[in-house]
Amino acid sequence: MTAEVFARRETARRWQRLSFEIARGATNRDEETVHDVRVAIRRLSQALRIFAPLLGEKQSRKLRKSLRPLLDAAAEVRDVDIALKLLREAGLPPQHAIWDELRAERSSAEERFRQCLADAVVGDK
Repeated sequence: MTAEVFARRETARRWQRLSFEIARGATNRDEETVHDVRVAIRRLSQALRIFAPLLGEKQSRKLRKSLRPLLDAAAEVRDVDIALKLLREAGLPPQHAIWDELRAERSSAEERFRQCLADAVVGDK
């Protein structure tokens, strides 16, 4: 197997995984799903970066750039999820105002994430 064939196969595999995670995220935006979308994007982006000389620098850069909005939106949700987890671990009562603030922040971030998921067209890349 040539390096180019390997690069294309591995990149395609990562596209498939991201497609799966995007479809999953369309119906379920819990902590685990958001995390899995982020991981899939990062792994695909890394493959595109590493294999760019074999796949085409310009196309790889363009594809990586197209992933950025979804990655950023997922990161916003994930950051709030981590903050909420820390509040639980700290034992802060759910009635505290900071909980409401973070829940509202997550709701807004989740809506941006949902929109980015809807805008993502992975299969055509």
